[in-house]
Amino acid sequence: MIWRILRAELIKVKRTLALALAIIIPGAVCGITAFTSIRAGMYIPGATNGWNTLFRESLGMWVVLLVPAFIALEAALLSAIEQSSQMYRQVYALPISRKQIFAGKFIILSGIVALSHLALFLLTVCSGYAVQLLHIRPDLAWSNFASEAGLSIASTLSCFMLSLFIIAMYLYM
Repeated sequence: MIWRILRAELIKVKRTLALALAIIIPGAVCGITAFTSIRAGMYIPGATNGWNTLFRESLGMWVVLLVPAFIALEAALLSAIEQSSQMYRQVYALPISRKQIFAGKFIILSGIVALSHLALFLLTVCSGYAVQLLHIRPDLAWSNFASEAGLSIASTLSCFMLSLFIIAMYLYM
């Protein structure tokens, strides 16, 4: 039964602003972080490993400033799909429980947030590589990335796990 609910939720979410924002907002964070990294690289040429700084800045900006607002926006966009056409009356009339309905919404919203965290990680790597290719920050070499990749992946995953509590709070309210 849950697979049918998830399939229905995926059909509703497909081609909406909610999915596009899962890539656009982390892209904006990576762009801002790359520009600040370029500026810092011009003034601090003796840095040893810029990947740690780059990931710390992008993940810090993401977690502190944007994750709560992003989850609230995504939850509102997912809820607006049913609110706009008053579909909640029809959904609640179906022979499925409200717990199953909100479990499907929780899984879909968690997937969108996971997609945004994955996009943040990949776009941070791409922006660091682009800055390194421009020879602005030579400390962003791939040999330095290998030593920081595990910590960066673990930090991104822990950020996602913590965001699940925020998702649960928004769906509970």
